[in-house]
This record gives sequence, structure tokens and C-alpha cells, in this order.
Amino acid sequence: MISRILTAVILVPLAIILVALAVVNRQSVPLTLDIFQTGNENLSIALPLFIWLLAALILGMVIGGVASWIRQGRYRRLAKKRKHEVERLENEIPPRQEKPYGTRDDGTWPYGRDDGTDTGVTGTQLAGLPSPDTHRA
Repeated sequence: MISRILTAVILVPLAIILVALAVVNRQSVPLTLDIFQTGNENLSIALPLFIWLLAALILGMVIGGVASWIRQGRYRRLAKKRKHEVERLENEIPPRQEKPYGTRDDGTWPYGRDDGTDTGVTGTQLAGLPSPDTHRA
């Protein structure tokens, strides 16, 4: 929910600015690809300025995304390598069959019956603590 609000707070003003730029900068601006002959019509493209601005913005976002993806390649490789190593180690060691904590070697519970009936043993007695009744005056 907060991300939607934050996105709206950022994107709405950005959209308003882009629309304002597009309305104000409607005059044609030529882009000449021939650096030696600036008047060459065959290697010139004339488009409104806002199109050039939007194209530059989009191109910058694409180049930035690709550069970021390339720079993070080593981390992706490392993560993949570690994932394979973890899978290999998990397959090497057989899963341990542990008995639950506090049970006997045969798996039975020493302080009561397995059927859940009450034996009258309290948690303080199990822990070896004195009964709360002995401290009362």
C-alpha cells in the first residue's frame, strides 16, 4: 500500500513535468549524423524536441539497467555456485533421525504417558525447582 502511494507521489509529478515539456517544446530540432557537413539533409532527422528528450530518457534508463545487470553478474554467478554447493552438501549427508528433546533412547517420554494422561508431575518438578508452595509463609 505504501509503495503504491510512494509511486504515485513520484510518478504523477514526473508525468506532469513530461507533459509540460512536451507541450512547450513542440518545435522541430534536427539531429545531424554527419559531423563534417552540417547541412546534409540525407543524414539529418528533424523531430520535435520533446521526442528527443523522451528518447534520451528512455535510452538512459535502458543503458543504466543493462550496466547494472552486467555489474551484478558476478554476484549472480556466486549465488548460483553457492546454491549448487549447498545442494551437493545436502545430498552428501543423510538426514539425521533425531529423537525429540527430552525423550528416552527408545523415543518415549519419561515424565508421563504417551497417551497424554496426567501424571501429576509439574513443570517446576521437571526442572528441579522447589515447589511454589514451600516459599509461602
